[in-house]
Amino acid sequence: MPDEDLQNVEHIYEPHKIQSNYLASRSPESLKYILKGRMAETLAMELFRDLGFFIRSFGVEHIFIENTQLSTFVSNLGANYSDVHTEDGRALGKAPDFVVLGQNGKTFLIEVKYRNSGIVNREKDYSSFIYYPCAIIVLNNGINWDNFVQFYGDKIDVSKKNEYLNSRFHVHYIRYQQGINMSEKSGKERIQNIAISPLPSWLLFNFELKYESTIKLSSAESVSVKDVLGKYNGLVKLIENIV
Repeated sequence: MPDEDLQNVEHIYEPHKIQSNYLASRSPESLKYILKGRMAETLAMELFRDLGFFIRSFGVEHIFIENTQLSTFVSNLGANYSDVHTEDGRALGKAPDFVVLGQNGKTFLIEVKYRNSGIVNREKDYSSFIYYPCAIIVLNNGINWDNFVQFYGDKIDVSKKNEYLNSRFHVHYIRYQQGINMSEKSGKERIQNIAISPLPSWLLFNFELKYESTIKLSSAESVSVKDVLGKYNGLVKLIENIV
């Protein structure tokens, strides 16, 4: 990133001041939502770590320090850097929270949201899709199936009803179509091709992690996918207890 661009973005975000001033300036109500979001992000990161993934933070507060070669990094993830680089820095403000690298070598940019009912605000919550080829993991505290189907329609697979109901982690992702390069489409066009999967199905499809399988983390340690998902499904309930 050119020095003048970095200076422009720093002027907007002043990342060195975020940690000291950001929370202190918030009202109690907005602070509650910030804390819920931070907790959701932490739970998602730790879930992936427990499943043997390598994690790297990618949010705007980390990019300036750890990732000056943003153009190369984004290109390697399959996006056109010109789509995510803007003079006013808005794309950096929409940067996903972290990157996961699976044991099969697959990499995903991950954005995390907490929505108690599992229902998102498409305009607000899908903004990362405009700039990044990411997956958005939406933590929920239990869904109403009828409302869920009515809101999302053909973006979900109704044959997996029980899996949606039992999972507190739903993955919203760009549904790639054969013969169509979605990375060349505009952000708004990509949003029209969103699909939603329960986390167990997404892990199976992308990382070959079966729900009943055991992952070897080291020569002396292994973990059950089912047990890890069950543990974190239970922990999501703690988020709504923040009052």
